[in-house]
Amino acid sequence: MPIAQLLLLATGLLGIILFHMDTYFPISVSMAIFVGVSWLLIQRFRTKQIGLLILLLWLVFALPFIEMPSYLWADFNSPASLLKWGLGPIDYAMNEEIVALTAMLGAIGGVGIAFGVFSGQSTSVRVEKRLDGIERPRKFLTMDIPFYLVWVIVGVGISVIFSPQETIFEARYTTGTGLVSVNLGSGWMISYAILTFAFCDALLDNVKARMLIKKKVIFLAVAYIVIVLQLLRGDRDSLPWVVGLAGIFFYWGKNYTQEARSKIRWSKVAILVLLILSSNMIIGAIRSAALDVRDLDSFLSLLSTQSDDGRIGFSNLVHGTWSAAIMGPLSVAGDSVNGILDMKWGKTYADLVLSIPPGALADALGYERPIDGTKGPAWEMRYGMGGTHAVVVPFMNFRMAGVFVIPAIWAYVMVLYERSAMRQVTVKGLSFFGIMVMAAPHWLWYGEKSGFNAVLIWAILAFFYRLSIPHTAAVQQYAR
Repeated sequence: MPIAQLLLLATGLLGIILFHMDTYFPISVSMAIFVGVSWLLIQRFRTKQIGLLILLLWLVFALPFIEMPSYLWADFNSPASLLKWGLGPIDYAMNEEIVALTAMLGAIGGVGIAFGVFSGQSTSVRVEKRLDGIERPRKFLTMDIPFYLVWVIVGVGISVIFSPQETIFEARYTTGTGLVSVNLGSGWMISYAILTFAFCDALLDNVKARMLIKKKVIFLAVAYIVIVLQLLRGDRDSLPWVVGLAGIFFYWGKNYTQEARSKIRWSKVAILVLLILSSNMIIGAIRSAALDVRDLDSFLSLLSTQSDDGRIGFSNLVHGTWSAAIMGPLSVAGDSVNGILDMKWGKTYADLVLSIPPGALADALGYERPIDGTKGPAWEMRYGMGGTHAVVVPFMNFRMAGVFVIPAIWAYVMVLYERSAMRQVTVKGLSFFGIMVMAAPHWLWYGEKSGFNAVLIWAILAFFYRLSIPHTAAVQQYAR
């Protein structure tokens, strides 16, 4: 076992032992651990021993703790001074012991992720066997145009059905209604997953003329959903999906694009990140007040008002939905310190499995799921914001041991799958990467059920994709 892995294991075990002694890492130590884990993962990425997926998952996991460094110079003896920091003014956020445990939850979860990464790779990996040692097949089996158009039409159609029919300029945000009233909270995820398969199919098509047609079709479909059905409706669920598609094109599938590069163009990555953060900030700021916009002048006036109110500005680029996601860890940390947090002993995970059936199917069968939009871990948070960060359910069920072990397990699985899928690129493998990135914020900020749903949807679509590609003997011979 390498020294780094031993240190990670020792840190995780130390955190577990100290927690059961009612002793918590100082906030400064937890922040140092965040930095150390980030450094380790970046080094593994730079040496191509891990891929981009685990790095993006770590970023999403860690983002909610962006508020924590401000507590390094906060004065807990002066509650009024804490109001200017990110988590104030709730009482748990003004208690140094609770804040220290909150930061420790994130730190030990991060240690678990890094330990899982190290456990998922061999120390004797040769250079040619690392992630850049891709076996490139001569030919790919991809869909014919009629099947391809069916996939795209179905993907866009599902988004149309479940998206509000009114834009934020026609109805107040959250008051818009969809075409049908069906209990299918993962409808948007199904739509994006279908189109992710279509995107990857276009990327790997060997027939140039057909590939160009597919690329034009999928570009228009994605643009329509992101701009018309999402941003103009005040929703931002599609932004992580855009990141996932960009990752497929520029990283996971770059050897199969016409614009393949030996290295990632970080300037383009920076521009994409800036556009996504800016869109996230502006839509979040104006979506509840855009009903009064009638022309360009009133729109610019609204932007000016929101800027004067501090809702639009450079400092707000680092804040977003992820800032509210810290409320879950803060809630369970405070309840634990106060001795009022029940031990679940795995019950929540059993409930997750029992809640896998889609809401529409459960309603039709008269089955009441243990976890749905009206009940579940998110509803047990003292200061909940509609979700639970990835450390919350492990802590509720197994305390600090769960916070270390469960992220280690999923990190281990993700590393193994990414290494395997990158060695022989397929539509199924590329789609998995895009779908997991698309689902990552919902999974890591709002609850494990979104992660379960994403994997299940991917598996089902992989089966139907297999049925959608030609399988005649002649085509099979062509593919060899």
